[in-house]
Amino acid sequence: MNVLVTGCNGFIGSHICRMLMEEGHRVCGLSHSAVNKLDLEKYYSADISSQGIVEATAARMGPLDVVVHCAAHISYDGADSRLMAVNAVGTQNIVTLAKRCGVSKFLYCSSMPVIGVPIMRPITENHPLAPTTMYHASKLAGEYIVKASGIKSVILRIPSPVGPGMSQKTLLPIVVSCCLKNVPIRLYGTGGRIQNYISVLDVARAVCLSLNRNVEGCFNLSGDSISNLSLARMCREITSSHSEIIFTGEPDPADGHIWEVSGERAAEQMGFVPDVGIEESILALIRSYGRNE
Repeated sequence: MNVLVTGCNGFIGSHICRMLMEEGHRVCGLSHSAVNKLDLEKYYSADISSQGIVEATAARMGPLDVVVHCAAHISYDGADSRLMAVNAVGTQNIVTLAKRCGVSKFLYCSSMPVIGVPIMRPITENHPLAPTTMYHASKLAGEYIVKASGIKSVILRIPSPVGPGMSQKTLLPIVVSCCLKNVPIRLYGTGGRIQNYISVLDVARAVCLSLNRNVEGCFNLSGDSISNLSLARMCREITSSHSEIIFTGEPDPADGHIWEVSGERAAEQMGFVPDVGIEESILALIRSYGRNE
C-alpha cells in the first residue's frame, strides 16, 4: 500500500514508518522538519496548519491508499494558539488531503487522556470524555474531525508511549537516568499515581494490524499499569542502582489517579495484544543510553 505518515520524524511516527517499510509498504512522509531523517522516497516538509498545504502535498504525493496522522503540536500552555491551529485545523487539512488523494482508510493517533480524569475501571472506549488540558481538548477535536470526515477511519487512543527516542522530560527516562547515575529519585505526592505504559514498538504494530484488517472506529491501546513509586523501585532493581527514593513533599495533582486501560476491543477486533512489557522497555532505554544492563 501507499501510506502517508504525518509527523514521520517524531517519536511515534518514525517507529510506525520503519515497521510499515519492514512490512513492504511504500511509505511517504510529511513533517515540519526540513530533514528527511528516514530517507523516505517521497517526503514533504510543511506546516500542516498552513494555507495551501493540501494542494502542495497532494501534488507531491500522488494517489494514496492510507494516511496515518501522527503529527501534533504538544504543549501544556493553555494559551498556546498553535494547539488548535495544528491539532484541529491541521487535522482538518490532512483529512481534506486524504480525500483529495483517494485514500481508503484514515488512521488517527489520539491520546488516552482525552477522557480527562479516569472515573471508571477499567477505562473502555465508552468512558466519558472531559479533557483537562487544552492539548487533550485539541486532540479530542481531531477525533471529532476524523469521525465527521466520512472516510473509513481508525482512532487509536494511546496511553504513555515509551522507548528509545522518547522525550527526556518525562518520568521514566528521568528515573532511569537517576538510577544509572546513582543519584536520588525525586517523586511528587505519594508516588501513587498509576500510569499505563505502552512500548512505541507495540503502538507501531497496532497501526500495522489496523491497516491490514477490516476494522474501523475507536480503539484503546493498553500496556502495563504501574504506580510511580513501583516504577522507581523497578528501575532501581533492574539497574542495581543505589539511588534513594525521595518524596519532595510537593503534591502531585494526579495522585491517586488510576489508568487501568481496557484493551479488550483492540484484542477482539484487531488481534492486538502488546508484546513488550514495561521491564523490557526499561532495558531498551538503558541500552539506548550506552550501558550494558
